[in-house]
Amino acid sequence: MSKQPSMKSPEVSIIILNWNKGALTLKCLKSIRSNVISTSYEIIIVDNGSAPPELALLKAGLDTNSVLISLDRNMFVGGGYNIGAKGARGKFLLFLNNDVLITPGSVDGLVARYKSSFSPGAIGPKFLYPNGLLQEAGAFVLSNGRSFQQGKGGIQPDRHFARGVHIVDYCSAACLLVGRDTFTRHGGFDPIFEPAYFEDADLCFRLRANGLYTYYASDVSVYHEENATSAVLWSHDEILAILKGNSLKFQQRWSTYLESRLKGAGQSSGLNVRSSAPPASMGNILLRSATTLDDSTDCGAMLRCAAALEAKYEVTLAAPEICSRTRIDALCRQFGLRLNKYKIAKLSDTAGSLYDHTISFPASAFGESSPLSNLNCMRMLFDTL
Repeated sequence: MSKQPSMKSPEVSIIILNWNKGALTLKCLKSIRSNVISTSYEIIIVDNGSAPPELALLKAGLDTNSVLISLDRNMFVGGGYNIGAKGARGKFLLFLNNDVLITPGSVDGLVARYKSSFSPGAIGPKFLYPNGLLQEAGAFVLSNGRSFQQGKGGIQPDRHFARGVHIVDYCSAACLLVGRDTFTRHGGFDPIFEPAYFEDADLCFRLRANGLYTYYASDVSVYHEENATSAVLWSHDEILAILKGNSLKFQQRWSTYLESRLKGAGQSSGLNVRSSAPPASMGNILLRSATTLDDSTDCGAMLRCAAALEAKYEVTLAAPEICSRTRIDALCRQFGLRLNKYKIAKLSDTAGSLYDHTISFPASAFGESSPLSNLNCMRMLFDTL
């Protein structure tokens, strides 16, 4: 009998993304409830801005043991997973595509093998196509940055991969188990790889660069339809273009490590997430963005402003959609900044709230005719530092 979530902190938080695939997500949920045998769990579904009929279909099929985080827009793979992880209570996070079907004991098996492995960072199962054929048996990356998933494209795994648990370069985040503290400490999924692809490989490489291994569990299997959502979002040519672009980003980031790791040279990622300190006491400031936080010039200016003010003020960062701390930390790394103290809010939730100062990025998007009010406000604030 499946062990259902309780009020106590569960062992695993299963995080599932949904975008206009309510029926598919409910089918995935049914497989979880039927096939998790002994592990306590909670289910967190992040809806990436589905159309109202699809969202209604999803809501109608949920029970009280499932948590739904409904977003107004598509935050894509890494962003959606990071948001789900933010509210997770489990010791482990299981990132799960909604086109995956859990098999009997597969979640229990991943947890058990993670616990028994040496210096584990993440672990993934054997992926099977719905017809039972092998889809993926772990994945590797060559020194030139090109990756290959064993089982795809006629690449069959070596015979010793048929049994036991094996160290690999990465496993697909279609079903990937990571320790919650490990995920947070090493920066989560990096938004540089949005909208999709290579965010899982990048996470596993950051874990490995810090002494944590990614494992492939050959005796744990799940069924994966593959690309059920992405094939609706993008054409075949668009998917190839996204893959090519993110492959280049991955290669640029990890080229030195890829060339040196066989010689035993490690590379520290330095991607540790810092915990928040108590808020400042000189007043509170709202920094609001008109767009989703990304690597744009306006976002860079907003984060630089936050970094300059956080020593003396309580800073709140607000954007049109809820944003994870993991995302902001990743953006700070890209801009060469360090933020220790800040709050996060959804822009609509700040309406009617009282702040001592408000600074808009860009000012014109909030009905301000010029950025002078922003400039004057920042000058006044900086004068107090």
